[in-house]
Amino acid sequence: MNQVSEHPSILLDLMTMASANVLAAVLIRQDFIINTIFRLCLLVSKRAPLQLRCMFTKVYEYGSFQSGAAVSSVIWFTAFSIIIFTNAKALGPMLLTCTLSIWIIFATMLILAFPYIRFHYHDAFEYVHRWGTVATLFLVFSELCLFHRELADHASPEFPTTTFIQLPAYWLFVLSALLLLLPWLRLGKLTVEIELSSNKAVRMHLPDEVENCSVIKIAETPFSD
Repeated sequence: MNQVSEHPSILLDLMTMASANVLAAVLIRQDFIINTIFRLCLLVSKRAPLQLRCMFTKVYEYGSFQSGAAVSSVIWFTAFSIIIFTNAKALGPMLLTCTLSIWIIFATMLILAFPYIRFHYHDAFEYVHRWGTVATLFLVFSELCLFHRELADHASPEFPTTTFIQLPAYWLFVLSALLLLLPWLRLGKLTVEIELSSNKAVRMHLPDEVENCSVIKIAETPFSD
């Protein structure tokens, strides 16, 4: 017997926790979430205690929430991977390969996110995080399919298998994928007027008035910037 057949709920829970943390990391980077958080912070009265208002100014540090969720997802997935490779003889090679590939991408993202490495190799950091995320989407979907098949193969009367869409990780993955796709659905051309302020700074004039607490991402080449 192995842990896949004896304790499948452990693997399911680990996969669910990893997927939930990935969703949290993706969610906090959504424009509409960021805009909403800033608007809520602006509702704090100017008559509120200074200490309270100072606390709300920390809203700019929302990136730490994403970092914490991303690191947590790697930790949960590492625990999942350890159990998978501990029972490697009882599992198919495709699941092992997929698990290892995802873990390598996650580990590479973490290494490049270290401040010193990110500062000196920022372009590599951006490329790996952008295209690594795309690759991970396909790999995670494959992982879920293969993992569900392994659960079905190791099902028992005590731990009967579930349908694919009953896996919590499946719906967490679907929601994460939709949120990652959403900004690209809103992609469009924008004509701007550039005013050169100095050799190191420019001022950009947008054609329309920008609302308070709104996020606008501008890039010459969105797929590479």
